[in-house]
Formats: sequence, structure tokens, C-alpha cells
Amino acid sequence: SIIVPSIALYLERMGAAQWVLGVAVAVYSLGEMVGSAVFGRAMTRALREDPAAGPRTALLQTMFFGVAGSALYVAADGLGRS
Repeated sequence: SIIVPSIALYLERMGAAQWVLGVAVAVYSLGEMVGSAVFGRAMTRALREDPAAGPRTALLQTMFFGVAGSALYVAADGLGRS
């Protein structure tokens, strides 16, 4: 959700057409919906397997994916210029 406000300026700077913004927001929302279901299921499974340490592991994995996604967002700026 932090990316959505900056995506319009980012796409404009990349030279994208106006309709691409609508597609990007729709795809982002779809990805968030699917990701919520996947990570929700992972958390439920982690709670069943190990109620003490399971949620910690699932949250650490979620944080890792968040950091990796943010790094890709930053790296895309350099990749788009080449």
C-alpha cells in the first residue's frame, strides 16, 4: 500500500502511457488479494504446526518478502533506464 501513491509519478517518469497506471493499480490490488490469501493460509498452518514459534517464522518470511519486493521496486528504476 505504500507503493500505490508513488506509482503514478514513477510510471510517468518511465514514459508509460496513461492507461498503464490503471492496469498497474489493478494488478497491484489483485496481487495484494492473492498474497493475503497465501500468507493467511501460511499463518494458519504455522499456528497449527507450532503454536509457539510458528507465527514468528511466518512473520519473518513475510518481512523478507516485503524487503525483497521493496528492493525490486528500487532496482526497477535503474533497469528501466538501460
